[in-house]
Amino acid sequence: MVGTSSIPSVKQGFLDLEQDKLQLHLQNFRTGKTNLLVATSVLEEGIDVPACNLVICFDKPTNLKVFIQRRGRARMKSSRLVLLHEAQSASLTEWEEREKEMKRRYEDEMRELVQIEELEHSESPNYPILSVEETGARLTLDDARSHLEHFCATLSSRKYVDWNPDYITEKVIVGSATLLRATVILPISLPEGLRRAQSIQAWQSEQNAWKDAAFQAYKALFNAGLVNKHLLPLKESDLAKDVEARPAKVPFDPERMSEGLEYLIRDVVNTPYFYRGILPSKPPIESVQQIYRNFEESPEDTPYLSLGRWPKKTGFFHRPLPPTESVKSTRPHPRVLPAVDARADTVPLVYAQFGLLIPSIIHYFELYLVAAELMSTRLKSLELSSIDSVVEAICATSAREPVNYERIEFVGDSILKLCVTVNISAARLDWPEGLLSPLKDTFVSNSSLSKAAEATGLDQFIITRQLTLNKWRPPYVDDLVAVPQGLSNTRRLSTKTLADVVEALIGVSWDDGGLPKALKCISLFLPPKPKMLNWMPLETCREILYNHAPDNMALPSTLEPLEKLLGYTFQKKSLLVEAMTHASYNVPGIKACFDRLEFLGDAILDNLVVKAVFDHDKPKLENFQMHLLRTALVNGDILGFLVMEWSHKQQRFDVDIADGSEQQAPTLVESEFDQPLWSFMRFSSTELALEQEKTMRRHAELRGRIIAALRSGTHYPWTLFARLRAQKFFSDIFESLIGAVWVDSGSMDQCAELLRRAGILPYLERVLRDDIHILHPKEELGRLADRETVKYVVETAQRDDGDPEFACKVYVGDRCVADVQGAYYKEEARTMAAEVAVHKIKAEKAVQEPS
Repeated sequence: MVGTSSIPSVKQGFLDLEQDKLQLHLQNFRTGKTNLLVATSVLEEGIDVPACNLVICFDKPTNLKVFIQRRGRARMKSSRLVLLHEAQSASLTEWEEREKEMKRRYEDEMRELVQIEELEHSESPNYPILSVEETGARLTLDDARSHLEHFCATLSSRKYVDWNPDYITEKVIVGSATLLRATVILPISLPEGLRRAQSIQAWQSEQNAWKDAAFQAYKALFNAGLVNKHLLPLKESDLAKDVEARPAKVPFDPERMSEGLEYLIRDVVNTPYFYRGILPSKPPIESVQQIYRNFEESPEDTPYLSLGRWPKKTGFFHRPLPPTESVKSTRPHPRVLPAVDARADTVPLVYAQFGLLIPSIIHYFELYLVAAELMSTRLKSLELSSIDSVVEAICATSAREPVNYERIEFVGDSILKLCVTVNISAARLDWPEGLLSPLKDTFVSNSSLSKAAEATGLDQFIITRQLTLNKWRPPYVDDLVAVPQGLSNTRRLSTKTLADVVEALIGVSWDDGGLPKALKCISLFLPPKPKMLNWMPLETCREILYNHAPDNMALPSTLEPLEKLLGYTFQKKSLLVEAMTHASYNVPGIKACFDRLEFLGDAILDNLVVKAVFDHDKPKLENFQMHLLRTALVNGDILGFLVMEWSHKQQRFDVDIADGSEQQAPTLVESEFDQPLWSFMRFSSTELALEQEKTMRRHAELRGRIIAALRSGTHYPWTLFARLRAQKFFSDIFESLIGAVWVDSGSMDQCAELLRRAGILPYLERVLRDDIHILHPKEELGRLADRETVKYVVETAQRDDGDPEFACKVYVGDRCVADVQGAYYKEEARTMAAEVAVHKIKAEKAVQEPS
């Protein structure tokens, strides 16, 4: 471990160690993979090194401070500090005396701490109590620090961020006494106005000063609405007390499975046929496609009728099936029947055919009448123009109609998420992302939407029952016949069906009148809540967010190349700065981190991809295909990889001395290097820097294969992405930039251009054009296994270098179908094993099925 110059433009010599490996060496030492470090004085201070059992110093400490720092490294039980010195040196006695002096000072400090603790308890302040009369909750001075630490811990679950509050103590002169005041600094995810609080009194004890500052900080959080009436951090239950957790599905009733699957069936006497012709005598058995029972015993010298079978599913409206190349039978007669056993109907065939269609015709009249009534009553204010779209939106999949709500619900779900996200971001400018996310969930959850459907009476307009001709009767008959005692006219609908229809109608409104009409539809089902949310147009929300961003902030020089990389120039540079600031970068002068912009950008990204998938019409994609595409394009793996690949060429000048001689003047050598998007992120976490370094090593190893798969492969590289294992902060950068561009420009087109430059939309176009296989191996294996259970058994081993290695066996039923080894991570092992299992099962089925 060698400390070297940190000037990036100075070319390092061959004796200098690579600084990007320093953190990796330290991590190996912390975990025990490396048990010996040889270092310069770089390890004396400022670097987190665990306690060592032996510290050897080859050079004499220059002063007491250095001696104490080195002695502090040997703080394990029975640890030793070895000082090498000259044989005749008199410094040994000096250092022994200094160590004794250090121990004396330490003992004095311990006694001083006891005195301070006694002083803390001796202060009897007349300090006010924060109380809530409604609940009886109370906050005292002694409770403040623990409450504040608990609040900070609930702000977010992001990694690489220290969520503990920091305290700064300063001395003040009050009269003739020197007292203490404290300032507490809270995490950067909170608004700037709530991030600092000062004690209102001066104290003799530092601990009491900290408690005072913590109390004032917690009081400010309560006044800002971030703490509930019980003086506890807000939870999802506080945001939506009326949201009820209910099963999404209706309980399965096996006795009802036959309903809707029964078709018109007659016995052999009354089976209808088409007349094809008359035969003078009984035809040979070889000329009849399907003979009836006792055909051989039937008379020979009597006329026979050549007949065609009446289709079983006559009377339904279905999309015509694509033509098939079926082998035409060489037998000329589908069926035959003796003329003496045949009877002719008195009603012409055309009326019989029309009569069979009457149920379907009435059924479709009913669909459109229901939709028309819905449009003229509950949805009247929306002024929707297409009744066909409304019919599509109210037909559940269980109705088995030619159309259902699945496609349009896919869009409506994304529109709802976007409108809710933007509105609550604008309405709660002081709320951190950790509170905005559960608040959003209270609006978009199935429970909330199903309650909205019931409250507006939408549930009575939803079509769920399949048309069946078995025992069919006109709909009005049900109104005339009394309901048998013990039965109910009430039907049971799942919360998901109710919620899906609401989202489908939001999608219909968007398709009919864009986002303004979609927002109007949302407000119809989810009325504004004065104390929670008043629905505003997205343009108004964007203006609020834009005006909230600081003005006239200069762009740091380190971020100046970023605008060229993005292809967009920000009007407010503060938005770009915020979008590139990690939550760990909590330093003075920082206004905000990217958490809120990432929350906003996630909804915008989802909406742009969903719209692009929905608009594809050659051919129109089915609902399951659209879901697969969104899963493949909006996930942390591909976004993280694209953030690593998206780079900007930068120039730099290295100082070079040709022969290494000090006599020759150095020269500046110009060169170019690629600066990736992720490197612009501002952070102050050692663990995050280490994770970046590890990920870059994996990226360098895998990028060639991933790029080949994305550009010319036939399958989505799920396994390679699982090995890359890009942490969430990589994709967070991209989503926060999308949010920042939208707030700054107000243009979805600018955001879409960002997706195109990053490579998301071009890859979507390739997937659609070349029919890329994007189903995840684990999901595909589940489908191939059908009703058999799939089980993954992961085992852990250790490599020669000390890193863990994972192996995985996959069982389908009781049979082991795959056994893989050599994975770096558990999820990678499962994905690899699933991929092998899928290939094996497909190969087995190909052998079993005839070509």
